Amino acid sequence: RLRGNYEEVDKGPTRKDIAAYYAACTAVDDQIGRLRKAIAQSSQAEDTAMFFFSDHGDMLGSHGLRLKRKPYEESIRVPGIVHYPKVMKQGRVSENLFSHIDIPATTLGLCSITPPSGFQGLDLSKAITGKSSKTRKDAFFQIFGPYAGDATIAGWRGVRTDRYMFATYIDKPWVLFDLETDPFQRNNLIGDASARSYVLPQLEKRLADYMKA
Repeated sequence: RLRGNYEEVDKGPTRKDIAAYYAACTAVDDQIGRLRKAIAQSSQAEDTAMFFFSDHGDMLGSHGLRLKRKPYEESIRVPGIVHYPKVMKQGRVSENLFSHIDIPATTLGLCSITPPSGFQGLDLSKAITGKSSKTRKDAFFQIFGPYAGDATIAGWRGVRTDRYMFATYIDKPWVLFDLETDPFQRNNLIGDASARSYVLPQLEKRLADYMKA
């Protein structure tokens, strides 16, 4: 079943390409299964923390695009699974934002080690284990320049909150999506007067704060 925003374009991803992608996912799942089986047979099963995530997604034809480096959910939203029987219950689902930069600090936190002062990323170990509601309010993204072959035409920076995705080029805003009402990111609100008055200034300030930090 194709995603609701899939667009068939010349030389774009086809059903065969998408099937191959899912075949690769299945192959990864098989290897994770082998690892989990080996760990289960060891004496360390209860005290082994496993993180499962991807570095990026793939457009796979959504918006008629391919590959990564786009400010779209298909490119930036990836699986995030943590398994650590010693400190957390199985089956818990959290809608909290979690960025790759948080993985080192969170790993230390799960090991009861305080991250060093000035360490990048947040320790979200207590949020993951359900002991705290503390989470990040947004996540930062940036691509420094164009990349041949994947339709990334220029460098951009962006910020994703629990509701909005905003990205800007160096000289102009690019996209603003309300993910609550527009999960497939079909309606770019950059030109909407109301959004520009109320939502955009907040996101631009947050993005500037990230760049300054």
